[in-house]
Amino acid sequence: MAKPYANYQGLIGLLNEVKKAMNTVNAVRTLATDVQRTAPEDQQDDLANAISGIFEAADELYSAFDALDELAHENAPDRTPD
Repeated sequence: MAKPYANYQGLIGLLNEVKKAMNTVNAVRTLATDVQRTAPEDQQDDLANAISGIFEAADELYSAFDALDELAHENAPDRTPD
């Protein structure tokens, strides 16, 4: 029995959007790291605490991407040979 193509297409669309978000998060992570590194020493710990949520969010986003990617593979439509 063929798997629903619409569901697969929806998962692929979602994966593409998550990839875009991951690119944005990576840019924010880089900027946050640069800001922390160039901050005065007495502010670096405070900045590290403040931006730790960015890194946690990035980890969650990567986990979500992996789970969605697995679902997309599981829901890929059956291919019939030509």
